[in-house]
Amino acid sequence: MTNYNLSDLDTRFKEAEAIFANGWKIEENAFMHSDSDAEFAKANKEWEKAVAVYKELGKENHTESLFRLGQCYCYGTGTGGKSNYKKAAEYWRKAAEQGHVLAKEALEEIKDRA
Repeated sequence: MTNYNLSDLDTRFKEAEAIFANGWKIEENAFMHSDSDAEFAKANKEWEKAVAVYKELGKENHTESLFRLGQCYCYGTGTGGKSNYKKAAEYWRKAAEQGHVLAKEALEEIKDRA
């Protein structure tokens, strides 16, 4: 585990958010122009990069990263393309324990699937 201070964690989180957003831009462009599967694969690679950073930060209990990991696993974004409600619940539970309100709500919504 790498030791980060809060400022470093937040900076890394913002970098991951930018990578993740770039994935959405690539996917949106592919939809608008009916591009090939290669463009969708590019978007997924971006999401996978972001998930790797979220995981790194999650090990440091960065609340927002834990929440994002829950979202990624819930929707299969950057995590292999399939929903994994059990993993989503695991990350949302950790975020909720730190007071993340949206994580608490998300847990409630998937409680029957996790």
